[in-house]
Amino acid sequence: MSLLFELFGFVGICWLAFIVNCQLEIYGFKRNLHEREIALHGFSCEEIRMEGADTISITSDGLAFMTSGLKYPPLDAPPADGVVYMIDLTTDGGDPIKVDILAPFDPYKLNPHGIRVYEPGDGRILVYISNHGLGLDKVEKFEYSVSKNQLKWINSFKQKKEFYSLNDIEMIAEDDFFFVNDQYFSIRQRFLRFLEYNSFVRFGSLGYCNKGNCQLATKHNLGYPSGISIRSTRDENGQFRKELIVVEKRAFRASTYHLDPSNGFVFSHTIPLPANMDNIFNDGEDIFFAGSPRGSNGDDLVEVVKLNTKNELETVISTVLPIKGVTSYAHFENKMLFGTQNSHLLICTRD
Repeated sequence: MSLLFELFGFVGICWLAFIVNCQLEIYGFKRNLHEREIALHGFSCEEIRMEGADTISITSDGLAFMTSGLKYPPLDAPPADGVVYMIDLTTDGGDPIKVDILAPFDPYKLNPHGIRVYEPGDGRILVYISNHGLGLDKVEKFEYSVSKNQLKWINSFKQKKEFYSLNDIEMIAEDDFFFVNDQYFSIRQRFLRFLEYNSFVRFGSLGYCNKGNCQLATKHNLGYPSGISIRSTRDENGQFRKELIVVEKRAFRASTYHLDPSNGFVFSHTIPLPANMDNIFNDGEDIFFAGSPRGSNGDDLVEVVKLNTKNELETVISTVLPIKGVTSYAHFENKMLFGTQNSHLLICTRD
């Protein structure tokens, strides 16, 4: 019996050491955060006061949509009172404009997390939002009216078994998308969710939906997946192929998967990332990972890391900004956007 207690004690000490090590990594105590400071030279920045801009998605014409007002248990609690904002990046000095959401969708049931704009090529602008709602995670589909600045609700994708902690989504085609659950326990299981969040276990997952038919594509073994994107690359024979990239925020890496029409969904490799990389921005050529070295509730340090077409990582921004806890980054022409989960938005314009 004493041997059994000693074994449990040893396991407990090892687990505690693992958690402490993760905390030191996440909050930036294991490296000099100013060792490669890369400032925003040649840009003028304006801070926009709002209830966060956790995720940003931009149309081909420069309309930037962002989710705001995220309440994320166990860090925050509903009720849901989220908002979608839009900025026209082709104009000078444009402030975020609140987008009206038409009935029958109830905006008071919107607790928005990830957002993706999809343009099917027929003039429509479709907006997909991962919504924590009032306890049941869904993906909401809207159509945006440019002339009226309105979102018309089309339908909800609801999957009790597959949607339980939706974070980000990535579109393949209309009603055809990948999604990530950052945790295993839903917002309805707050105590278990609290334990999971603070114990650094890797229970996240990746899934796929096609016309409402959804299934998980991985086991529950991802380290808090928080960002997802698809890009085109070339294989060893020079042929184009699709590659899915998933940020595992608490594993300090990105996992890549090949989307092969013949072999399906195949894991490829992992890419080491700095701590707390959160969302992904894809400008059509390069992939950009963004985050705060000390977390979404941390200080005003921000890092943006670029993955180029040669699979080389390059730190493009590492500096102090007037906003705290950056979770998202995007750019269009001469403007850059930095969003946060529950702080403000920063718009930087090249001088």
